[in-house]
Amino acid sequence: MASGFGERKHVASAFRRKSRRTFLIASVAALLVAAGVGLWAWLPGAHSTPKVVVVPFRNETGVPDLDRVAKGVSDATVARLAESSSLRVIGNASGLTLSFRPADMKAMGDALGAQYLVLGQMKRDEHQMRIVAHLIRVSDQTHVWATTIDRPSMDLPAQSEIADLIAKAVSARIRG
Repeated sequence: MASGFGERKHVASAFRRKSRRTFLIASVAALLVAAGVGLWAWLPGAHSTPKVVVVPFRNETGVPDLDRVAKGVSDATVARLAESSSLRVIGNASGLTLSFRPADMKAMGDALGAQYLVLGQMKRDEHQMRIVAHLIRVSDQTHVWATTIDRPSMDLPAQSEIADLIAKAVSARIRG
């Protein structure tokens, strides 16, 4: 009987060692997975979903009352782009854009962790209003896409239509 008890004790001890080893291996594996996920989330550009900054469109008409129209088009563009689950969108970055010159597009994009910037200007003559929009790749500051849109007025339906056109084109260009 003494030998049977010793064997059971030895088997129980081996089982505990095996259980501890399995627990230790599982704990280390879980820790490594958590560290990997944390590192992936922390690294800029590691996400597969591109980040786009919509810089408030500039009013170049010389008419201060049209500032709200230029802002309306850029805000509507943010809203349309944000509807896409394939993009992360930063809008209303006006506080940040005031501290950057146009030559600092890369610095602005890098500061916000964005891969792309959407820039726009509003112009006018006596017959029509014009929106010029640009999609810039931050890494090399190249124009990926640009368009010019002319309208006789910039009422809310026109602003919405322009934002839709810009958002669809930007999404298509970024997704490839």
